Amino acid sequence: MESVYGFMPIPFCLSVKGETSCAKKAAPCYNGFTVFIGPLCAGNEMCRAPQHPETGRRSLNGSLHGWRDLFKEILGLLRKLKNAGLSGCGFHAASKRKGGRKMGILAAFMVPHPPIIVPEVGKGEEKKIADTVRAYQEVGKRIGELEPETIVMISPHQVMYADYFHISPGEGAYGDMGRFHAGNVKFRVTYDVPFVEKLCRLAAINRLPAGTLGEREKALDHGTMVPLYFVDRYVGEYRLVRIGLSGLSFGKHYGLGQCIRKAAEALGRRTVVIGSGDLSHRLKEDGPYGYRAEGPAYDKRVMEVMGHAAFDGLFGFS
Repeated sequence: MESVYGFMPIPFCLSVKGETSCAKKAAPCYNGFTVFIGPLCAGNEMCRAPQHPETGRRSLNGSLHGWRDLFKEILGLLRKLKNAGLSGCGFHAASKRKGGRKMGILAAFMVPHPPIIVPEVGKGEEKKIADTVRAYQEVGKRIGELEPETIVMISPHQVMYADYFHISPGEGAYGDMGRFHAGNVKFRVTYDVPFVEKLCRLAAINRLPAGTLGEREKALDHGTMVPLYFVDRYVGEYRLVRIGLSGLSFGKHYGLGQCIRKAAEALGRRTVVIGSGDLSHRLKEDGPYGYRAEGPAYDKRVMEVMGHAAFDGLFGFS
């Protein structure tokens, strides 16, 4: 396949109650929907992560490590999702109603973030990943139909620490694709401050290390901007909550996910969660991380498992 695949640990944000947005089927769902979960690169140790001068926390940005243990934990929830009858393509969570409209977590989407999918960056190269483009357009349409008030964006290029979940502080942020020679593609977002405050309080109550401390980079990362490029075509006014991953256990990630759900319900927010990430990064010699034979094989195995909703198969990955 020419599609760019990704796999991001969004399931930690979801309740296991709900309904799938696409039925189980033999054909992989990525042809009409993105089914992606986070980068996995083994061989780096958490202790090598640079330590933040203010907080003393070890950063995960810039070097991919700690993912293996995190991924193994994520599989536990995938098993629960399968047992609950979920397919893994898209997830519509159980939510409360207010005035006849569903509130809380409405749906969650797993999407990749290759910069070349943005035409101003790809300059024609995006045609090589046409399946992914179509899937992204479908995701944008579905999110638009849901009319979310808040979008929770989880990106591996957001500020990350080994022992802390960073939630972007402030009123909002700006970003552009200048790093990819397309500075004319610009984004400006408004943060959902009450949501962030509620989430931080819930995290504290549940003794989860999460909050707005340690912001090293305020500008939007491409893991956030690429999904928004498609979302903004179909969604009008909304507020954003940006959250980074961490090197903490899956149990902690799942716990924070439950806090996200509770915050959305407590505030009566129509909320959509987006998990942004790519998979092996090892598909091409001229790619950012080069080529390794295990890369394509690994990606194929993951997509086969996800395409058949055979989540138990993920436990066979090392």
